[in-house]
Amino acid sequence: MAKKSIFRVLTAIALILAINIGAEAQGLRPGSKSVALKLNETMVTLVEGSSTTITVSGLAAKAKVSWTTSNDAVATVDNGKITAVKAGTATITATAGSRKAKCNVTVTAKPAK
Repeated sequence: MAKKSIFRVLTAIALILAINIGAEAQGLRPGSKSVALKLNETMVTLVEGSSTTITVSGLAAKAKVSWTTSNDAVATVDNGKITAVKAGTATITATAGSRKAKCNVTVTAKPAK
């Protein structure tokens, strides 16, 4: 009887650890009820040649975030730093595990001198 109880306790502990490890792999904070990935900005307007940095919240400290742009002729992104290339629109996407968040970018032409 005692062996069955120990086995059940060890099984429960293993399950809890597996859930927490899976949550870390998905970029969730352990114990977090929120599964939404959030950016500090969802719309940005930049002038050609300028840049800004957006950040992600709702992630564990070691979570890996990948960044992509829908149009690198208009805006590029490197670790959250968006650089305006030429006038147009692009969407920047941050991805952590299966979760994504987007920021719409509008680039305006540099004013003529």
